[in-house]
Amino acid sequence: MKINYKEKSTVEIINFYNSKNISVNNIDKIYVGFKVFLFLKMYYLKIKTNEGEVLSFKFDKKNKDRIKKDVSKIRAIINWEKRLINN
Repeated sequence: MKINYKEKSTVEIINFYNSKNISVNNIDKIYVGFKVFLFLKMYYLKIKTNEGEVLSFKFDKKNKDRIKKDVSKIRAIINWEKRLINN
């Protein structure tokens, strides 16, 4: 799984099964979550949009640290965009 920040404030999420382009202005919340099934932890990237749509992408434990770093970068971009719009 990869998260790419593209031009024009667009985030591209490339998963094994599909890819999705999302505008940064359209993202309300983005976070990494997990579910426990028996002894296994399954990690998910959850994105809640302003329209109320919830997108979920499953990824492996070995990619967890890299995905968390990418999510923190995207959060910083979202906060920066909101500050520019409010001023």
